Amino acid sequence: MNGPNKTLNTKRAIRVTFVFLIFVAGLCVFPEVWYKSNVTGGAIKMLTLRTNTSDWTFEALPVEKSAERVLVADEIISGVCSNGMGHEVYIFLASRHNPRRNEIGLFTHTPDRCWTEAGWVPEPVMPDHLQINLYGLDLTFERRVFRAGQLRVLVYFGGLADGQSIPFRLDHNISVGVRLVTRGTIDRTGTLLRATDLHYWKRIWESFVSRKSITGTAQFIRVSTEIHSEDLTKSDELLKSFMEQCLVLKGTRADVSD
Repeated sequence: MNGPNKTLNTKRAIRVTFVFLIFVAGLCVFPEVWYKSNVTGGAIKMLTLRTNTSDWTFEALPVEKSAERVLVADEIISGVCSNGMGHEVYIFLASRHNPRRNEIGLFTHTPDRCWTEAGWVPEPVMPDHLQINLYGLDLTFERRVFRAGQLRVLVYFGGLADGQSIPFRLDHNISVGVRLVTRGTIDRTGTLLRATDLHYWKRIWESFVSRKSITGTAQFIRVSTEIHSEDLTKSDELLKSFMEQCLVLKGTRADVSD
């Protein structure tokens, strides 16, 4: 009596195992099929800082080792650029040249999260994002105003994925940052707030429906300057002018000229 039942159970176990293996294989292959490559012509576009301009001088600023580990970046440019008119622009470029499927930290730690955790207070500002065209790339930058005491700063930040504008906004921490400040929560890291905030997770869905992976070669871009009046027009003009003059694409003629 046990013989037929044992054979039947063995066949059932083999079928279940086979279906499970097919399911696991499908999960592994699906990202390769679904997500489209953003790379054209086999060239990865990366922005870098032009340091040979006559209008701006660059001074490197150190980055804490803890921050470097969190970002998982292969290259970081951090510093302040000054011009002859007394204006200063702080720049931070974090680049990942080697794709890492299990690491998305490059776009996780935005000023909405990190600056508020460090004590900066976000101020309402409109528009809260804008598009800037650099070398044919229409890049979406988040636009923020932060205050620390009497100091007010205008910040732009955005990113590239596989040489193209990322398929989602980097505003996933904005509501978390505001709630951290207004609620004065004991959890200063905002971990619980982020985990329960649907806005935080929307970039995963946006990336999925756009069929563009959020992993791979990537670059995080942040520029900021001090605000000297209630009218932000001059500060906006300064940041835009700086990026057009001082940010260039690697591998193009622009980064070896002038």
